[in-house]
Amino acid sequence: MTILITGAGIIGSTTARFLSDLGIASVLMDKRPNGAAVESILQGAKIPLETADVCDHETLCRLVDTYGVSDIIHTAALLSSSIRNDHLAGISTNIMGTANVLETARKRKLRRVVIASSSTVFYSVFDNYSGLVPEDFSMHVLSQRTLGIYPATKLACEQLALVFRDHFEVDAICLRYAAVLGDWAGPNNSIPGRLIRAVGTAKESGGLFGIDDATLVWNGGEEFVDARDCARANLAALQATAPQTAVYNISGGQLVTFDDFLNAARAVVPNFRADIKVKAKGGFGGFPLIRQIPSDVRCAQDQLGFSCRYSLAETLKHYVN
Repeated sequence: MTILITGAGIIGSTTARFLSDLGIASVLMDKRPNGAAVESILQGAKIPLETADVCDHETLCRLVDTYGVSDIIHTAALLSSSIRNDHLAGISTNIMGTANVLETARKRKLRRVVIASSSTVFYSVFDNYSGLVPEDFSMHVLSQRTLGIYPATKLACEQLALVFRDHFEVDAICLRYAAVLGDWAGPNNSIPGRLIRAVGTAKESGGLFGIDDATLVWNGGEEFVDARDCARANLAALQATAPQTAVYNISGGQLVTFDDFLNAARAVVPNFRADIKVKAKGGFGGFPLIRQIPSDVRCAQDQLGFSCRYSLAETLKHYVN
């Protein structure tokens, strides 16, 4: 049993490390792997790191054959900030990369595929609900369409996974991560990653937490998830015996306001002083809709046996230190 992990970023690398701790073999692949950053997480674990493009179907099949791969955990993707710089690269990597993973799983009859999705797929429907946002949310496909290329690609990938599940007997599971908090030695241009680094900078510079980017402040609330919990969710999805829903919300199930985030940062940074030079223009990341409700995480708890382990305070303390 060997697990192929696409994307050697913080989630993929942490997943590989956790698998190694369990004695399960894995292989990491990335189009542009940062060996030093990956090693900062693997910390000596002997896990192969292959340079390969998830959009190269023949190479994916070759890696599956070479390493005797039984399952794939697919985390490779371009995030919103990168997609803004190269739309076509983001669409190709996120959609065609996922299609290649699913087709490889079909051809090689792999046991299971776990696909990283995002809670941004339902950002446009917050106003539909007064309670929790379920996995099977309602959406008007025109008036409530997704709010950018990144969530559009993630929603497309979920649909592709369900089609391969329904028609080609590919056991695919999609995990909708909330906003992922984490930091590592490699590139980390996500908005949550930049927030973590701002807290780290404050600790290094005598406590001054300065924000001059409006995308880093928000009205209403947002759900966050520790990158380590994302890795734990990947393993839970890999090992689940009865994953009926096929798509799962992965978060702590609680909303965090900007003031909540400041208070959590204040607890880990001595002499913390907030210097916020901008005002929020909407919800988290500058999205126009302001979030007032969390997502429903009961399916992940019941079917995957997964619940988030790390609080916001614990996450900040871990990554800032």
